[in-house]
Amino acid sequence: MRKFRLRRGRLGCGSVMLVPSDYPNDVDTFTVKTEGPDQTIRASHINDLQDAVVAVQTELGGNPSGSSPTVAARLAAIEAGGTGGGGGSGSVVTLDADGTLVVDGTTVEVATDAQLAAAVATLAPKAATWATGAAYVADQLVVNAGTLYRCTTAHTAGGSFAAGSFAAVTGSGGSTVTLDADGTLVVDGTTVEVATDAQLTAAISGLSGTYGPAVGSDAWLKLHAAGNLDALLVGAITRDANGAATTGGVVWPDGVTGTYTATTVSSTFPGLVDAYTVTWVGGTTKTVTQPAVTRDGTTGAVTNRPAMTVA
Repeated sequence: MRKFRLRRGRLGCGSVMLVPSDYPNDVDTFTVKTEGPDQTIRASHINDLQDAVVAVQTELGGNPSGSSPTVAARLAAIEAGGTGGGGGSGSVVTLDADGTLVVDGTTVEVATDAQLAAAVATLAPKAATWATGAAYVADQLVVNAGTLYRCTTAHTAGGSFAAGSFAAVTGSGGSTVTLDADGTLVVDGTTVEVATDAQLTAAISGLSGTYGPAVGSDAWLKLHAAGNLDALLVGAITRDANGAATTGGVVWPDGVTGTYTATTVSSTFPGLVDAYTVTWVGGTTKTVTQPAVTRDGTTGAVTNRPAMTVA
C-alpha cells in the first residue's frame, strides 16, 4: 500500500497537494536548493523532509539496533548466528543433506515433534486400576485386586470386572501389583515401566534418528551453549555500558545451574561478545568454553569461530 504525504504549496490560500511517498518501495528524490535572492524556502520543502524522516522511522521501528551499538552490528551478529548483542553465539552448527544437525563436526540426530508424537501414539495406554464405566482398549494394562491384566477386547466396563475381556499377565498372580501416582506399575514394591518389545521397536523405527545426545554429555552441553545462550541466563545479568552480557546465572534445560562469564568483549564492535564460558554444576562440574572468534573489521561478522571445548 502506498503512503501519501500532505504538502502545502502556493496554489492559493489554504491549498493542499497530496504527493505519494516513494519510500520504502523506492528512495524519495528532492530538488537541489541553491543560494540566491530569488530562492524561497517553502513549507512543502520542510514537509517533504519531515515525511521522509517519518517514513524511515516507521519502516525501521523503535530502537532498531537493540542492545547492539549500531543496526549494522546487530545485523552482522544475526547473520553470524549470534544474538545481536550480549551473550554471543556458540559452536559451528550446520545441517547435512537430510536436515540432521552437525555441531562442531559431530552428528546430532533430532526427531521432530510430529515424529515423537507418532512414536508415542504407538505405545499402549498407561496402566490403570480397573474402574466401573472406564473405556478400555486392546493391550491396555489394568490392575484388579492385585493382579495385572492386559485388555484383549475393547469395551466399556460395566458394574463388575469382565474377566472374559482381559488376560492375566503371566507371573503377576502371585505378586502384589499396585500403581503409583503417575500410573507406573509397582510390583512387590519395585517400580516396573511397561512397554512391549514390539511397541518399543515400532516407536524407535519411526524416528529419523535418536533423541539427541545424552543429558549432561559434552555434545549436549555444546548443543545448548551453541544455541540461544540468552535463554539459559536466569536472574541478575551484568551488562557493560554497551549492553554486552558479562556475567549471569544459568539454568540448563535439565534444571542444573551454572554461571556464564564473558571472557572477551569485542573492543572493535562494542556490545558483542567474542569469547565466553558457561559452567554446568552437575555431579561433576563441567565448563563449556567458546574461544575468541575473529570478526570482519567492517561488518563485525564472524569470519573464524574456534570449536567449543568442554572440560
